[in-house]
Amino acid sequence: MFGRWESQNESVVWWWTARQTRYTFKKTQRPTGAGVAHDAGVKVAMLNKTSTKRKLTRKEQRDLDIEIGFMEGVIQRDEKFIEAWRVLSEDYARRGKFTECLQADEQLARMAPDDPAVLYNLACSYSLAKQLDQSMGALSRAISRGFDDFKWLLKDPDLGNLRKDPTFKKVWVKINSSKTKVV
Repeated sequence: MFGRWESQNESVVWWWTARQTRYTFKKTQRPTGAGVAHDAGVKVAMLNKTSTKRKLTRKEQRDLDIEIGFMEGVIQRDEKFIEAWRVLSEDYARRGKFTECLQADEQLARMAPDDPAVLYNLACSYSLAKQLDQSMGALSRAISRGFDDFKWLLKDPDLGNLRKDPTFKKVWVKINSSKTKVV
């Protein structure tokens, strides 16, 4: 899964995690006035796209449980903190709590319905929960809203269930025939 976060102002929220940091923070000036670019502002991008398939060590599980508890507390204090929902969703997935992950991704999709990264992550969560029709719908919406990392889409282990579905093969043929660049 991967994600991006933009702030309305220039502040960046930092927090301590017990495991290696997976985020880079880039502070940019948000332009004002007409024609403001969608990508302006503070961005958070994941350094690596983690797999939910790798078995965690006991220390990683314990650290992840601590972070999950922390992020749940952050969300209790501020339910509209999108980045906290993103981190919590990924943590649930890494911990194997796919039902909670799906609930977090559905909440994110309600908060940011046009964000292709959110919709892609929602498709991953539906695929992990073996809800393939919903996964295909979320993936189609993500692609229509600008998701274009097709190379990752073809190897993302979270979408393994969806790639086995005949519906995915039909959509993949349609993507290729529309001359979308696949790198």
